[in-house]
Amino acid sequence: MNYMISGRSLALLLVLVSGLASPASAATETGLSKEIGQSGIVATRDRLRAAATLSDGETFALGGLEMLAAVEEALQARWRIGLSEDLAWLPLMRLPIPENPVPEPFDPAVVAESFRKAIAGAASAEASLAQIPDDSSFKLEIDTADLWFDVNANGARDPGENFAQVMGLAWPADIGGMIDPEEEPPVPSIIIRFDLADAHWLKAYSNLIAGIGETILAYDPTEAIGNVVQSRLKFAELGTIRPAGMFDFVGIADMVAILKNALAQQPDAAALARAHRHFLAMVAENRTFWRLAEAETDNDAEWIPNDRQTSALGLEFPQQTAEVWQGVLADAEAVLEGRLLAPYWQLNDFAGINVRRMFLEPRAIDLLNWVQGQDALHYAENGKVMRPTSWRAFESLVMGDALMYAIILN
Repeated sequence: MNYMISGRSLALLLVLVSGLASPASAATETGLSKEIGQSGIVATRDRLRAAATLSDGETFALGGLEMLAAVEEALQARWRIGLSEDLAWLPLMRLPIPENPVPEPFDPAVVAESFRKAIAGAASAEASLAQIPDDSSFKLEIDTADLWFDVNANGARDPGENFAQVMGLAWPADIGGMIDPEEEPPVPSIIIRFDLADAHWLKAYSNLIAGIGETILAYDPTEAIGNVVQSRLKFAELGTIRPAGMFDFVGIADMVAILKNALAQQPDAAALARAHRHFLAMVAENRTFWRLAEAETDNDAEWIPNDRQTSALGLEFPQQTAEVWQGVLADAEAVLEGRLLAPYWQLNDFAGINVRRMFLEPRAIDLLNWVQGQDALHYAENGKVMRPTSWRAFESLVMGDALMYAIILN
């Protein structure tokens, strides 16, 4: 049986900064899709890697599986150490997974290592997708019911490991809410057929993931996380009392301390330069996706539709979505290239922050000094400042669900 996805749950599906999931695909219901369901992501990926030749559809599938394998590795690393929600503000750290009853000691390096693997997965995905010719007419089908993450790395599909549960998909009994990880509900089946345009969407997402990963690794948070963990342990020995309830000030203080101390390091300039290139490549690939999507005349279980199509996700994409979103991307590109300046709270409409220089001329940042202005001053200059016009037009178009749609469209 096929199910629909609620808007809120779809946002959870795609959140990486967020959700880092990218679609894999299969030739038929009894082909690659079923193979993933039976053998798992990594085994199917490895078989495709070892094949002497691949069809364009199989190559697309390999690109998607490279990304999903990176997500799976991150989930497995979290499960091994029983990583809680304390680092849920980081991409890859927020997806709900089953509890490990006997976790290993916490390793502060797990965050950086997860992002290194995500970057490697993104690079492998992009290399695979680059093999698909520009005139390819492949059509590949995937059923989300066949997808699962081997969170506990035991080679079996256990409760709590279904793609739908980990990614927060909803079905009629749970419209608008998260799935209870303690229950094993029916697995929703959502059929999507991917084509050449979607290959460029996936390339755009691989660049987004790589850009986020390189940015985080440029300010490697391992030592900052380790210091916070050690302070927690020492306080626990003394008999600390952490506040209960929804507002955990200690947890917020831990998060701020990690962010502050990570940014205070001299960043890896080469990593930030790579991140800058990835973000610009994301914009370029997204434009190619929309150009190819706009030329489509069919309406065949679409991932992201043009104005004449509908989405298999059961989510409405308003008319002119492509046009308005391209305005948002144009602003992002202009900021990355330094043609537009980012607004800063102490500057007027004729001065702002040169984001391009932040990536290409990086320096350590004191968070308090950035807010006060001392550290921001290095990147401040006169020029045309980006206005929120394009973003507000996008918000108006999607009627308040801008973040969800932005995550999907990337």
